[in-house]
Amino acid sequence: MTSVAVPLTQNKIAMIDAKDAERVLAFKWCAHESRGKWYARRRQGGREIKLHRFLMDAPSGVEVDHIDGDGLNNRRSNLRLSSHAQNSANQRRPKNNTSGYKGVGRLEGRWYACIGGTYLGWYDLPEVAARAYDTAARERFGEFAALNFPDEVCQVAPTVGMPRSIGVTGYRGVTVRNRPGRKTRWVARIGHQGVRILVGVYRTPEEAAVAFDVKARELFGESAHLNFP
Repeated sequence: MTSVAVPLTQNKIAMIDAKDAERVLAFKWCAHESRGKWYARRRQGGREIKLHRFLMDAPSGVEVDHIDGDGLNNRRSNLRLSSHAQNSANQRRPKNNTSGYKGVGRLEGRWYACIGGTYLGWYDLPEVAARAYDTAARERFGEFAALNFPDEVCQVAPTVGMPRSIGVTGYRGVTVRNRPGRKTRWVARIGHQGVRILVGVYRTPEEAAVAFDVKARELFGESAHLNFP
């Protein structure tokens, strides 16, 4: 189908199907950046109207997903109505992810995979963890899953459950910080959605372990693995 370019502000353009050109070009559209992605929008009577929602006549409470992740590709073949969970599932790897793969992080020298706050196990290689994520994502999100290896049929079975991480301190998520001329401190960290979160620095390992447990309950609820269950 023939496409038409819609001029936007900030030297951006949005692409639409030719059959939508008359309806869309009757208005002036602006480029808008949100979370590192560009979209087209306009204002009418103090209300924001996004081009992709305008094209799909999306009802309130229903989101519109860009299949290829490009917010300026508003061809109908690239748009689909979705729930918030489905739209979120199709998001690409966050910029602060350093593993190179969606849903994969590194903790205490090993790789782990997680999806939606559920940990999928430890892995020796980041590529294997990435395939475990893809397996779980396909099962959970179907066609909305944004995959690390979209051209592969992944068969790495995830091991659901938070990975056990107990080092020399004797407590999960707690490490020791020794610096010359300074008092020993204990650091609590926890992995969540591919990011290693610093919980805090404490005077004793027990304090750090308790702080870890509080954060783990907040993030994982009843599925949290704790130092003091």
